[in-house]
Amino acid sequence: MAAKGSKTKIVGPVAAGPCRALAVVGTADGPRIEYVVSGGPGLPVSRLTLPMPPGGDAIALHWNGPSAVMADGSLHHWQQRQGLAGGAWHKVADLLSDAVPVPRTARPFADALDE
Repeated sequence: MAAKGSKTKIVGPVAAGPCRALAVVGTADGPRIEYVVSGGPGLPVSRLTLPMPPGGDAIALHWNGPSAVMADGSLHHWQQRQGLAGGAWHKVADLLSDAVPVPRTARPFADALDE
């Protein structure tokens, strides 16, 4: 939660995993993604501030990567540069046009999932 009187607050999706979390936060400069990682309870916490990927609002986040699905259907993965400050979002796929359905016959346990 943002400090009392702070202009920063969570404004979009949040994702969490073991000792890590990320969220879309709103600031006076616009939304961004905050990624927080720790080695475990009692260990130091690192914070990485990421720009928003292209594609509108983030509608889903995944803590491992991190990755984001945007309102336009694009899936992006953050690639941190080794030894250099910063990194970049890389578009992985367009979920609305690139994704190809797997035929039901190729999923041997599909009938069990329907029950």
